[in-house]
Amino acid sequence: MYTKNSEHTKQLQQCRQYFSDREFEKLNEIFLPLLDKKIPEALLAQVDFQMQKDPNEGIGNLLQLAQNNVPMANYKMAMLLYFHPELTLDFNAFLEQAYLREEEPAIMVCVYLAYANGSTELAKRILFSHTKIDGISDIILALGLVHKTTDIEKPNYQKFKRSDNTRHTLHYHNQEISLATADNFLNEFECAWLKLRAQKSLEPSMVVNAESGKKEQSPVRTNQFSQLIPTSSDWVLLDIEQRIAKLIHLPISHGEVSNILYYQKGNEYKPHYDFFHPKDPGSALAMQDGGQRVRTALCYLSPAKEGGETYFPRISEKLPGQVGQLIVFDNVSKQLAPLPPSLHQSLPVISGDKWILSKWYRLNETSYKQNLIELNL
Repeated sequence: MYTKNSEHTKQLQQCRQYFSDREFEKLNEIFLPLLDKKIPEALLAQVDFQMQKDPNEGIGNLLQLAQNNVPMANYKMAMLLYFHPELTLDFNAFLEQAYLREEEPAIMVCVYLAYANGSTELAKRILFSHTKIDGISDIILALGLVHKTTDIEKPNYQKFKRSDNTRHTLHYHNQEISLATADNFLNEFECAWLKLRAQKSLEPSMVVNAESGKKEQSPVRTNQFSQLIPTSSDWVLLDIEQRIAKLIHLPISHGEVSNILYYQKGNEYKPHYDFFHPKDPGSALAMQDGGQRVRTALCYLSPAKEGGETYFPRISEKLPGQVGQLIVFDNVSKQLAPLPPSLHQSLPVISGDKWILSKWYRLNETSYKQNLIELNL
């Protein structure tokens, strides 16, 4: 099982920053000694740097690292091929090698794809055969799975298909704001995984100040949130984001970073708009990264037992939400005029907890694109 060296991780984070800032002398001072030592993380970071300059060189280097069984190289190659189906190699061949090495991200992806392909029993057998890995035991607990036997044989690797990005359709509730839902957009594994991903980094939610354009806490919004900035282990998150983008016909690079919203009893988000009003002094600053917020996507990971509905008071639409349901709506017209009927709120939670995946989409590409570039997507 491959584990990260925290000292090298910090050094490589600094290297990535130097690369982004084009401070190559400072980069080489730290990076070259790590390469000389053949630190696996450094070898993979070199691939990322090469990919941004010459993708063919980067892919060739990564393929060689995978053939040499450098830790996480097969996983990284599998991820690259999965999200770039135009490349001719089969992602399964590399994912299998990472799975056999018992690399946690690869195991998690196999579980994810098993659920996506409808093979839930295979997914559970994979999970139960790797309970000694912390992340695996956490997802077993989050899914509420129980197994009675302690000795489970590890399943052989089985080839997986990509998750189907075409199987969902939107059901429209209101034409003024193109309010629509897609039931069962996320499965039980995806919902549990996203909640687990967010739990350790929850903090009080923020709103954008209309005067300054800066984010601040406000009694208008009393829930908690966690931003999911993607890493190389976020195959699941990135696949979900790609699926949303394709369904609503917007490039994934126009999205902001995903948020997970958590509401406890009494928490709410009072009536508000997601667009930046042209007359607000702070809108110019808020729109510097990608322009206007044109569309909102919300996905229920779990609804509250009572209360917590998503309510549109100006069109009298109240959506209680159900596990895995996607809700999308426009914030502005095609001419970018604010849409008053898009006023919405999260009603107070009366009992239970509510979890939501929230993603805003802008008119143009956002700084989120840099995250995708760094992940070779």
